[in-house]
Amino acid sequence: MYIPDMLALTKYTRLPPRLAEMFPNQQPHDKYASDERLNAILSVLKGRDLGHVVDLGGNSGFFCLSLVDAGIAKSADIYDLSGPAIAAGREMARIMELDGKISLHEQAVDLQFLNSLGRTDTMVCLNLLHHAGASFDKQAVEVMGWDVYALEWLAAMRSKSRIGIFGVSFEPRKPVNWDEPHSGRPAALGRIAEGAGWSTFYDANVEDLCTLGIEAANGRYTKGGVLLVSERDPTLLRRLGKRAARLTGLQFLRPKQQSKLSRYHLYIFE
Repeated sequence: MYIPDMLALTKYTRLPPRLAEMFPNQQPHDKYASDERLNAILSVLKGRDLGHVVDLGGNSGFFCLSLVDAGIAKSADIYDLSGPAIAAGREMARIMELDGKISLHEQAVDLQFLNSLGRTDTMVCLNLLHHAGASFDKQAVEVMGWDVYALEWLAAMRSKSRIGIFGVSFEPRKPVNWDEPHSGRPAALGRIAEGAGWSTFYDANVEDLCTLGIEAANGRYTKGGVLLVSERDPTLLRRLGKRAARLTGLQFLRPKQQSKLSRYHLYIFE
């Protein structure tokens, strides 16, 4: 399998930094801000020993391959339903000579599978849980509601690991069966994590990571009590005016600034 073939397998497949240097013309456009999220994780957890990492829904293993290659993690198990993604990750690990430290498994990931896992040092779940109720565990989310389901998921992660690296997309229609208003979802997820026994060490909107940097993005929509006005009320800025918005501490996403990245949020728990 060649690098161009790997990148054609899934839209999420991305080369870790060292492979990107080896094949500079093959790295696709980073439309999911994977590099910014990785840089934030490496910066925030600098000096930490992540030990053995379990990645739930890790696709081809971009994050774990990068963390092990950087020396911040010792080894990793990556689970994903996509056979092509797993095959690509195994080839990347082989080229990087990390196949002795990283195992990739073609496996459907749901709450039952998470509960079946043993203890580890770190758990990663960056691109999965907002699909719960739509792509998997449909009945459970419908019965419990997404917020209670997320509490159970994060509690299971907490019982099995000491560090959690977590990401979720607050899209208008995802997660399903969650009544929390869009503007309050980043903070609400933080409260859910606290209820599951986690402490939020770092959190940031992914678009903020790209535009403001790692430090300035931290806690912007959660710890600082800043309200994110969603695309559901684009007239609010005009009605309040820019001066009133500044005085009340409101932060606005104008239509030209709205993107998929603005819906994604990164959390690091301990």
